[in-house]
Amino acid sequence: MSEETKAKANNSKDENSALNKQSKELQSLVAAAEEAVTRHDHETAVAMYVKLVTALEQKVEERTAELQSANESLAERNNELAIINSVREGLAADMDLAAIFEVVGEKVHEIYPQDGISLVTYDAENDLANFRYVIENGRRLTPPPFTPDPFGRYLIESKQSILFSTAEEARTMGM
Repeated sequence: MSEETKAKANNSKDENSALNKQSKELQSLVAAAEEAVTRHDHETAVAMYVKLVTALEQKVEERTAELQSANESLAERNNELAIINSVREGLAADMDLAAIFEVVGEKVHEIYPQDGISLVTYDAENDLANFRYVIENGRRLTPPPFTPDPFGRYLIESKQSILFSTAEEARTMGM
């Protein structure tokens, strides 16, 4: 069993344990409220039902937040798969490299409609970065190749990509 599978199994056990504990706490509140009703202690019964409703509302809020987080993760994964699929389609159609960058750039722009998008490759032999796809303020641009600055060199050496949420965020990083 892989480490990831073990971790998921442990998380599942922890979640089940927590759910069982919460279920027992809720059952306890229901039992206490029913007992109070039987004794005609309406004040205690109402207090128990208020606690029960409050606990249920809290659980609904927690589950809603968990589901929203899971939905966001799923949407991000779907976006990644859409980009990968557009690359696959480009390769299957025997497109040249420029056409593949065009397809991928359009898909990235469709999924992440930012102020600007740049797809850049690095030519190590000539120490030049080449813009393969650029959109800035809704306009398609074709800037010339350039020598990478220190931040660009960091991205090249670390083999990382970067996604800025806003143009201002990119400017603060020197882009």
